[in-house]
Amino acid sequence: MVLRRIRVHERQETRAEFAESMARKADELGEGVSPSERHVARLEDGEIRWPHPASRRVLSALCGRPVTELGFGGRMFTVRFLLIPVLTGSRVHTRSWPVMSSAGRRSRSLTT
Repeated sequence: MVLRRIRVHERQETRAEFAESMARKADELGEGVSPSERHVARLEDGEIRWPHPASRRVLSALCGRPVTELGFGGRMFTVRFLLIPVLTGSRVHTRSWPVMSSAGRRSRSLTT
């Protein structure tokens, strides 16, 4: 991932050092971010696909690039369908309603 390359080759920091650099930058920016070495590993390994807004601002400021250039993409959405029984006269039909959900999260039920 791009973030690992920046950390290792450009900044020449260990994960722990990078986490400390992130914490210092967060303090400078007034952001409530205090990452650990494990958090940096999760960012680099792709376990975190789209960091929280405060972390995105810190990473962008620390690395001097937009987060999309650090290997993170925007949130991805999937469309799932919720089947709802509808009574028409004496017959029951099923209608499908699209439900948007973030990738990796459960769909929320549709309420109208």
